[in-house]
Amino acid sequence: MRVDVEVGPRSITILDSNESEGRVDWLQVPVAKLAWSGTTGMWTLYRFDSDSRAHRYEFLEPNPRVQDLLNEIDDDPTFIFWG
Repeated sequence: MRVDVEVGPRSITILDSNESEGRVDWLQVPVAKLAWSGTTGMWTLYRFDSDSRAHRYEFLEPNPRVQDLLNEIDDDPTFIFWG
């Protein structure tokens, strides 16, 4: 297992990557997305469902400090991100 990131112009997606038997590439499952709003100057945290659709994480308000969102993902008090 490894953790990867995809960086977009206004977002960061954290991926759980696992080797899969018989596959050359890694199987990547999105864990969380951090989206930046230039209008509000805030980062918003999103979680993913079992179909890899993003939903706003309702237990943390948008925040100007990206570290606060990363701490929430790392602590995972609701077991939404890492199970």
